[in-house]
Amino acid sequence: MNKSFRIWVTLGVATVFAVAALAAYPRRQPTFEIYGSDVLSTTASDDIVGAARHDVHKSLANWTTDAHGQRHDPSYKESGRGWSHTTKPGDTPVNVVGRGTTEFTDASGNHIVIEVISGKDRPTLVFFSPLNDKDAATLINAFAASLQKQGVRPVLHQ
Repeated sequence: MNKSFRIWVTLGVATVFAVAALAAYPRRQPTFEIYGSDVLSTTASDDIVGAARHDVHKSLANWTTDAHGQRHDPSYKESGRGWSHTTKPGDTPVNVVGRGTTEFTDASGNHIVIEVISGKDRPTLVFFSPLNDKDAATLINAFAASLQKQGVRPVLHQ
């Protein structure tokens, strides 16, 4: 067996082990944690959090039907604002903090507010503002269920 062949075999075996090790390495899965009945933090992306907000609205809103048979929610409002900075004049601004609010009236007539505050390289905070504790549990559980449906796992304390 020549030296060149042994080097190629050694490199091949090392490559197989490296690929197997990378495949076995657990990827960092986004998580969420619930604090009481009105605050949740998550490492999920803004897209996942936005989808959860829309899922909650879709499941709890007081839907009405217009003259054309289309469902809509006239109470639904969304707003947002972001703050950014640059390190040097002329650089592309980097978003540092964002704040978004979703408001609607649920099927029981309660005014619901979901406020999201996200920061660069920080967990996102989600605040829920229903009228009472029973509705708070329904609201935060619906949001958590949407996150889990999208692959975000809860942080479990022992």
